[in-house]
Amino acid sequence: EAKSYYEQTGVGPLPVVLFNGMPFQKDQLDPDDLETVTMHKILETTSIFQRAVYLGELSNDQDVVEYIMNQPNVVPRINSRILTSDREYLDLTAMNNFYVDDFARFSTLDSKDKTAAVANSMTYLTKRDDSFVRPVTFWIVGDFDKPSGRQLLYDAIKHQKSSNNVRISMINNPSEEPNSSNTIVAKAIWAALQTQTSNNAKNFITKMAKEEIAKALEAGADILEFAVGVSMAVCVYKDRVFVLTMNFLALHVHTTKDKVTMECSPKV
Repeated sequence: EAKSYYEQTGVGPLPVVLFNGMPFQKDQLDPDDLETVTMHKILETTSIFQRAVYLGELSNDQDVVEYIMNQPNVVPRINSRILTSDREYLDLTAMNNFYVDDFARFSTLDSKDKTAAVANSMTYLTKRDDSFVRPVTFWIVGDFDKPSGRQLLYDAIKHQKSSNNVRISMINNPSEEPNSSNTIVAKAIWAALQTQTSNNAKNFITKMAKEEIAKALEAGADILEFAVGVSMAVCVYKDRVFVLTMNFLALHVHTTKDKVTMECSPKV
């Protein structure tokens, strides 16, 4: 747990000393000066709290940690990838009747129309098979034939189990040139989305996201061994999964690599 917490904070290489969530500078970690530096920081901070108490901003019934975390100069974690990255947005303002079924046409669209075409083509997993409008949409972008992508997908589906307000769909983002041997899981997921009810697709895709099943498929196991229940449309699924070509993956790759659409790096 301690290692996991340290990795999540993103504070950099060890050793690290935190004072009220702020790391000491490297030159302050000298054993001979550490006690002096710490005392100076305590004295500096004490005056801040004294002023807050005097002005009525902090009282006995308040949580001091919560007070600190609510200050405008405090962030919950220090991570250069979060703090320095520019925000990227998908422009969802376009409205058209395009889909991602025609790669030649799709590749000629501008950024807004590409995003609209992707949105039009999405099939979603929901907690229940109903027409309830979900206010939250997750597009999971990852290489689902790699452990990292499958874990991302599995975590999203696991989260969905606790909320009926979320719908999930997937965009495959392969880390290498897709071919018939390295897209087994991606094809299985895509075929399920196209042929099954939301509940059956969700249960089946959850299986596909598990490492032991992915390894079994890579070893040559029949994908239909992992069909879910008697209600799954096995024949329709079988027909679909075996006729899928690399075209759908080409569209996904084009979508994730588009500089002005999503600009995703390979894999997750």
